[in-house]
Amino acid sequence: RMEALSSARNAGIECEQGEFICFIDSDDWIELDYIEVLLNGMENTNVDISVIQMIKVKDFNKIAFQSESQTKWDIFERETAMRELFSSNLIGYSANNKLYRISLFKSIRYPEGMLMEDKGTTYRLIDSSTKVAVNGSTKYHYYLRDNSILRTDFNQKNFDSFIIHEEILNFMDEHYPSISPKVKSRYVYEAIRMMMRM
Repeated sequence: RMEALSSARNAGIECEQGEFICFIDSDDWIELDYIEVLLNGMENTNVDISVIQMIKVKDFNKIAFQSESQTKWDIFERETAMRELFSSNLIGYSANNKLYRISLFKSIRYPEGMLMEDKGTTYRLIDSSTKVAVNGSTKYHYYLRDNSILRTDFNQKNFDSFIIHEEILNFMDEHYPSISPKVKSRYVYEAIRMMMRM
C-alpha cells in the first residue's frame, strides 16, 4: 500500500477537474457525512483547507459511529496554522482528515518512493494556503495494520523520515523563523524515539 500511495494520490491530483480534493485510503473507513462536514466547513468559512478529526482503530469489528457533527469551526491564518501543525494534534500531518482546494497542488505533489509522505507535504500545503479551518468532529477511521509504518520497528525506509525532517527544518528556518525553534525541539524528540527503535 505505502509504496504506491503517493503515486495514486498524484494521479488523482492530475485527473481532478473539480474545485476540491480529499484522500481516503482503501482500508480505512469514513463516517457517512465525512465529505459533507468538510465541504460545509470549506464553503462557510472561505478557507483553503478544512480539517476534521480522525481516530486510529485496530479492529473494524469494534467500530462505532462517533458523536454528532460539531458546528464550531476554528479559523487559523497561515502562520498560526503552521504553528499548530508542529505544536499540537489539532491539524495533524495526515492527508486523510482534510479537504483541500485543488489550486494548492499547482506546484505540489506527494513525494514518491518515500514513507512519511504526508509529513513531507502537509506543511507545504499550509504554506500555500491563506487560512485553515478546524472542526472537532471525528469522521475518519484510520486502520492500524500490523505492518503499518506507524507500528513497525525501525527499518531502512525510516531514514526517509530524517530526510523529510531536514527539509522541513530548512524550510522553517527560511520562511517561519519564529516557529523554527519549536520545530527543532519536536524533531529532536522524534529522532531520539526513532533511534531507540533501532
